[in-house]
Amino acid sequence: MAGPLEARVVAALAAIRNPRLENDLLSAGMIRDLVVSDQGAVQFTFLLAPEDPATLVRQARAAVQAVDGVRREDIKITVTNPAGPVRATHGPPPTPGPASADPVGAEQPNLGRIIAVSSGKGGVGKSTVAVNVAAVRVAVFNGSGVNQRAASIKTALTSGGFTMATVGGTVAKTPTTKIYYPSGRSDSAAAVAHALGVPSANVVQSTTYTEVTVVIGADWSTGNTYPGGASSTATPAG
Repeated sequence: MAGPLEARVVAALAAIRNPRLENDLLSAGMIRDLVVSDQGAVQFTFLLAPEDPATLVRQARAAVQAVDGVRREDIKITVTNPAGPVRATHGPPPTPGPASADPVGAEQPNLGRIIAVSSGKGGVGKSTVAVNVAAVRVAVFNGSGVNQRAASIKTALTSGGFTMATVGGTVAKTPTTKIYYPSGRSDSAAAVAHALGVPSANVVQSTTYTEVTVVIGADWSTGNTYPGGASSTATPAG
């Protein structure tokens, strides 16, 4: 489970709500790559859409600064638009990513594509598509109650070609693993589910998330393949 300082930082960020999404920053998937050191240094990426209040970043910084044990001078926040390139940085800038829409069918050297099934009506399992896994933005959150689960699944995704996979952080313990995706990203969500062996019933379209988001539940406490599932072993197309 999260250490005392990390838990306090997570709680501070979770107490801030985005009025546009009517959800807290962590549940909305706006905080990524959260790292809290034993020495009190804190760094994370803040996904801020153009329509979100810019004051949210200042609120997040103030909330983290107020946490006992955090060193104010060692707080680094990278602010980026989830639909495009970095708009501002506080600390080392992240590697530039592709445009908002996940390119389908384009090839990249040594990465190829993964064949997955998806549905045009928000479900999974109706048609076959080729998805560029290297272009899929996917954040992994740990709601299992088991330490390092998000990092483990993120590593598994990266090894499977999802090079833009990141650890989003820790959220409140949830019983069931879910994969959430925004409108227009059903193919990407299906590819992630296919790679992890997560059943289609656990893949849900949501207006809360701006990218494909894996929330690991208490039903998946060990291993890199969802219990009862079968991860993809097919040779990438292309």
